[in-house]
Amino acid sequence: MTMTDNADIGEIYRSPSGLLTRTAWEDELESSFDQMPRWYRSAAERDRRFARWVHAEAKGLACHLDRLVRPDTKPALARHLRAVSQALWDDADWARHRIDGSMDEAA
Repeated sequence: MTMTDNADIGEIYRSPSGLLTRTAWEDELESSFDQMPRWYRSAAERDRRFARWVHAEAKGLACHLDRLVRPDTKPALARHLRAVSQALWDDADWARHRIDGSMDEAA
């Protein structure tokens, strides 16, 4: 099942790159709350909050990776860092579209 298929049938479970998952987000929630918040009962609200989390995490991680690429970074390592960073920037863009609803209108 692709990400598009997954989004078409309901809840989203991972970012397009697969690096950021709903399971990881839920683990963070469970460590922050004694019980899941009331808003968690709504699938639409879970998707919105998951998308906001993906957006923040992806941007933060991508920025960190971008800062690791220095003039003296070995070319092969720099390519890998840039590839993962780009995947995270793409995840952030995807999440932003989920948050503002523009992807919902296209579905």
